[in-house]
Amino acid sequence: MHPSVEFRGFENLERCTNSGPVWIGAFSTLVIADDGLNPDARGRLQFGSDIYIGENCNIRACGALISIGNDVMIANGVSMAATNHGMNNEVPMNKQAWSFSPTGVEIGNDVWIGAHAVLLPGTRIGTGSIIAAGAVVRGEIPPMCVYGGIPARQLKQR
Repeated sequence: MHPSVEFRGFENLERCTNSGPVWIGAFSTLVIADDGLNPDARGRLQFGSDIYIGENCNIRACGALISIGNDVMIANGVSMAATNHGMNNEVPMNKQAWSFSPTGVEIGNDVWIGAHAVLLPGTRIGTGSIIAAGAVVRGEIPPMCVYGGIPARQLKQR
């Protein structure tokens, strides 16, 4: 692992699990955090085996689970977040509890995520799927599909 990789919130290592080797590229940031306003909103990060995470990736398991399966390739500059900020009009944005509908990111086995894709809370990517470079993904991606665009839509089957 490159010395520039930044880990934040890894004091409770039981909240980060992995099954095998994970390669993390230079200047990537991985964060596990809790929502101080909601004690049930605990961040967790789960890695399978044989995972490649490219340079400059931003993985934020804040308030919910990010799960990455086996044999996954995540290209450079990919961002993913487990929760969003709340949007209550009565509370300043920097004091809001996180929103919990939807939450989490789940990446199945044998998935390839292209450069600079963004995976929003509630993303579920099925086994064998491909996410094109620059795509913005939210919701369910079926197994063995290729998705791309903003918002991401199915381009073809594998």
